Amino acid sequence: MIDTEKKWEFSLPRPGKGRKSGAGKRSGAGKRPGSGQNRERRDLSPVRRKVIQIVITVLLVFIMCIAGLLEFLTLTEYKPLKQETIDVNDAYQAPGVTAGDEIKVMTWNIGYGALGDNADFFMDGGKQVNTADHDRVLANLQGEANVIASENPDVIFMQEVDRDSARSHNINEEIWLSNSMLEQRGVAYSSAFAYNFKVAFIPYPVPPIGRVQSGLLTFTKYGGAEAERIQLPCPFSWPVRLGNLKRCLLVERIPVKEEDGTRRDLVLVNLHLEAYDSGEGKAEQTKMLREVLQKEAQKGNYVIAGGDFNQIFSNADQQKYAVEGDDWKPGIIDVSQIGREFSCFMDTDTPTCRSLRTPYEGADKEDFQFYCIDGFIVSNNVQVKSVKTKDLGFEVSDHNPVILQCVIGQKKEEEEESAKTKKSTKTEKSTKTEKSTESEKSTKTEKSTESEKSTKTEKNTKSEKSTESEKTEKSEKETKKEE
Repeated sequence: MIDTEKKWEFSLPRPGKGRKSGAGKRSGAGKRPGSGQNRERRDLSPVRRKVIQIVITVLLVFIMCIAGLLEFLTLTEYKPLKQETIDVNDAYQAPGVTAGDEIKVMTWNIGYGALGDNADFFMDGGKQVNTADHDRVLANLQGEANVIASENPDVIFMQEVDRDSARSHNINEEIWLSNSMLEQRGVAYSSAFAYNFKVAFIPYPVPPIGRVQSGLLTFTKYGGAEAERIQLPCPFSWPVRLGNLKRCLLVERIPVKEEDGTRRDLVLVNLHLEAYDSGEGKAEQTKMLREVLQKEAQKGNYVIAGGDFNQIFSNADQQKYAVEGDDWKPGIIDVSQIGREFSCFMDTDTPTCRSLRTPYEGADKEDFQFYCIDGFIVSNNVQVKSVKTKDLGFEVSDHNPVILQCVIGQKKEEEEESAKTKKSTKTEKSTKTEKSTESEKSTKTEKSTESEKSTKTEKNTKSEKSTESEKTEKSEKETKKEE
């Protein structure tokens, strides 16, 4: 009989030995290569998956934000009509313009009250976005109002005037300037405002520019004016145009009293042409400006266009402020293309604008980059007496104001002098004609007399010769007879 329990005992490994041996084989030579590394990878894969998920989520959120922003800007994009009527605030009911009146016109890009001598600007190669705090904006506006009050112009063309913009701390500069001029001079100017920069939110750079509501502002001392906004070509396409300017002309018409009762208008054109484009935008906008001006001139109207052209006239000294290095460079307007009915004026004795690559305060003025890009285009039925740039040292704006003194038509005294001159000229011509006629008659008489004398002399000579000949013949005959 076999002891089954003992047999079973022999068939089982001894405690501690077989397990150790088997365990040793599994942990040593019997172990699969890389099994420990796989276990580590399996342990790290959840972390990596989480990181990847976070990155993808962030990218998706970013893309969704960009898409949402573009959709928002597209839906809220400022889309003005080609022509729009603009309300005129007739605060000052002064008599209209009379032919022969002398008026003073000022044009000034006020840099939305935030581009004083302390500022540079990232679009010109500078660093700043928010260039002035609230107090500095108010100080700049006050300085601009003081200059206007001292000059007391009849017409003011202003560019870069903010109504409710983050960059100028949401100050309504139109109302602020109007109230300030009323307090200082006791004059409530009529005003007309046209947007050329209206964006709900500009997301660049860092920090972003934010909301912008800005445009052209024209002040006048005259009532009864009508105004319209004329859209200029925009050189930018979607989506760049969403955060860009929609430039325009602000055209205002003021009736002119003529002695003969002829209906004419004083047409005032406020403008701010393209700056940051390849040049095609400037050219297209200048072409449209020319067409608008020529159309008014054909009607016989008195036309004054002024503002920031962002270009220099070809008849100005272009070497006076030649651009060096990588600074922004203005275009050139060929004045011969504007038309024979107009004259173009810029005062290059004083720069009208400075570079915003660096602050002006404390800079080396000898090597600083200046420009002459602000001026006037005036129809030839307006007499220009002077065009001068007022040098303010760019303390309150990156532009200096330019002032035009002119006469609408001709003054009575000048008309009388002109009439006298014409009469005098006619009298002189008549006198010259009479003298010429008398001279011609005298010459003819003298010639006739001389001719008669000559004829008589010839006749006498012939007669004498004939007599002598007869005498000679008689003498010869007598001699023959004597022989």
